[in-house]
Amino acid sequence: MNVEPLLGLPICEGLNPAEVEVLARTMDVVSCVPHQRIFARGSEATACFFVLAGHVDISVPGRGGRAQRIARLGPGALIGEVALIDGGVRSADGMAGPDGAHLARLDREAFDQVFRAGNAFAYKLLDVIAGDVTAKLRVALGEVAAVAAGGAPIIAPRSHDA
Repeated sequence: MNVEPLLGLPICEGLNPAEVEVLARTMDVVSCVPHQRIFARGSEATACFFVLAGHVDISVPGRGGRAQRIARLGPGALIGEVALIDGGVRSADGMAGPDGAHLARLDREAFDQVFRAGNAFAYKLLDVIAGDVTAKLRVALGEVAAVAAGGAPIIAPRSHDA
């Protein structure tokens, strides 16, 4: 993958040009048509994605089995980052938004190879992932606390709409 699409991503902040080049070599671009499924709830999580352009809708089954959108993530958003950590199954569905999406995909296997090679950027990437997971957890905990207190969620889910 070419380095230019990565330069605006939060993941590349603090990386030197050589580290961005290493990251680019481990990623590929995925172009999705409008409403294309990117991953399915319950499927094996083998990669994470960075939204380069467009939007990705994240949904879970709602009442009556209908999809309930819980987030619309735009450029710069990190999606499926837990896949790099645990390789478990997806907890939600991911679909390209109404205008499609362009994503940078980082496979867990490629990340593991870079990490085992001792590249310093792998630790920086883990730091960004940990920060993203922590922020999402704080939002979820705020919502749970509000519902437990008998009210509506006090913190809205993050949106990276551009």
